[in-house]
Amino acid sequence: MHLRIYCLLFIVVLFLPMVQHTFSIPSSTPLMGKEEDPPEVKWSLAGWLNGSCQEQYGKRRASRLGLRGHLVKTHNQLHYSLFHRVVSTTSTNVIIGKDNWLYEKGYVDKLNTASKDDGAFIEGRVQQLRILQDKLKNLGIAFVFVIAPSKAELYPEFIPANLLKKPLPKGTTSDYQQARVALERQGINYVDTHTIFAREKQEKDYQLFGPSGVHWNKYGAYLAWVNLAPLVNDYIRVPLQIPALKRVESRTSELIEADLASLLNFWETDLTSPLTDYPVFADTPTAKTDKPSVLIVGDSFMFTLVDTVAKARLATDLDVWYYFKRHFKYPAQGDHINMDAPIETPLTKGSIDWQNQLFKKDLVILVATEIWLPELGFGFIEEALAAIERTSNRQTP
Repeated sequence: MHLRIYCLLFIVVLFLPMVQHTFSIPSSTPLMGKEEDPPEVKWSLAGWLNGSCQEQYGKRRASRLGLRGHLVKTHNQLHYSLFHRVVSTTSTNVIIGKDNWLYEKGYVDKLNTASKDDGAFIEGRVQQLRILQDKLKNLGIAFVFVIAPSKAELYPEFIPANLLKKPLPKGTTSDYQQARVALERQGINYVDTHTIFAREKQEKDYQLFGPSGVHWNKYGAYLAWVNLAPLVNDYIRVPLQIPALKRVESRTSELIEADLASLLNFWETDLTSPLTDYPVFADTPTAKTDKPSVLIVGDSFMFTLVDTVAKARLATDLDVWYYFKRHFKYPAQGDHINMDAPIETPLTKGSIDWQNQLFKKDLVILVATEIWLPELGFGFIEEALAAIERTSNRQTP
């Protein structure tokens, strides 16, 4: 009798994914992280014989399996709860460090890594950056470059000892060190948050990164704005008005400060809700016309800057070019931007509205994390210079 019941239960379990996929009972559990939807399988005799058709079908079927979210989370949770191990289900590999601090493996791998550049390539990119800075200034547009910091560089004390690398060999330099020298030599307006954060960490007891996130927290982004404003306010058409800081409060991490934990796709864990520090601004309402129009180009670190733009009411007109591949337009909401409703579109070279998205701006900010310094600008510098040149040629009689 018991055997029959067990067999029946086993059959029911086998059919549950099909029932969930067909009737959505129970409802699907979403997974965090970007996953590409496998393409439709294109059958061909050659594909069938070499096995590629079967492989494509298997991937597509697995991505549409009923209860997939439930099963993935259960699988990941068991590995963590029983073995304290992370099973990566996305392209981002997460490392659990001491005191449950999380790191993205790419940043840890880059720690204490000598530059592969002899100095000429980074120097050449920075020379182009200086040309762009000068041309933008001639157009009445302020420019500043922000080096976003690496959590692994600022908080190496929480990285597992077996993953720490020895300091750079004598006579070698990192990409960051090379970039610093080139930026100083070329006279670029830049904010080095690596140095700023290292000093802040020594002098104050505030966190600059959330324990469960890869990006600087909002207090760290606020410090970036504080150090950015003096570099541009002497020649920007509408100066940045950084509000006074009422206090810094420690509270449960928001999603952007706990993004690595969310990518682990657990059911429940103490990794997802650690405390981190947030700025609380004094109320300084200003008229809509008192705000500059801003364009930010860069990697994912700039989205915390954008959040600070909204919270501190620094701008009412903001465009963001993510890796110079996607455009986010943040609509105005009274005297500030609406962080929650950006209009997202692909960014292709032939479709960029340079007139409105660059030439009418008061301030252009380029953001690059330390690991992206060899890819400085992601193509933006060259394309912007070309657009300025085309505009100049049209205006020349």
